[in-house]
Amino acid sequence: DPWGIVQLRGRWYLPAFCHLRGGPRLFRLDRIESVDPLHARFVPPDAFDPLAFVREALAAAPGAWQVEVLLDLPLEEARLRVAPHEGTLDPGAGGGALLRFSVEDLPWAVRYLVGLGCRFVVRQPDELRSLLRVLARDLAAAADPGATPAATPMATPAP
Repeated sequence: DPWGIVQLRGRWYLPAFCHLRGGPRLFRLDRIESVDPLHARFVPPDAFDPLAFVREALAAAPGAWQVEVLLDLPLEEARLRVAPHEGTLDPGAGGGALLRFSVEDLPWAVRYLVGLGCRFVVRQPDELRSLLRVLARDLAAAADPGATPAATPMATPAP
């Protein structure tokens, strides 16, 4: 039973009640291969917000890497920088914000975190710390006027 259609991050999503699984699910429209039309009528849940449903589902989607980072930002400021579908934010230690998200591409997480424009501390995974060290080394070398570009791009460690 489709409850709405949402376009987000360049993709189209369908929040719906799935009769096969017996509950609400999120489907990407480009991955739907077939449908079985039902003749029964249905009503979406009261006050259902398709965009909020999609954002929450994407933020909680499992990935190969579970990332947990303490941002050196007040929670309110972190909410301005981190889109709701990118991850979950909770109050963190020392007035910071605890960001959790899952990714398939750990180097993407490095670029994302650096792009937030704030200090942060990686809680997990250790492999993310390793990639940040490589980036820090490469950036320090790039600041040297006699430096040559790195020969290899940042590799993705196995989960």
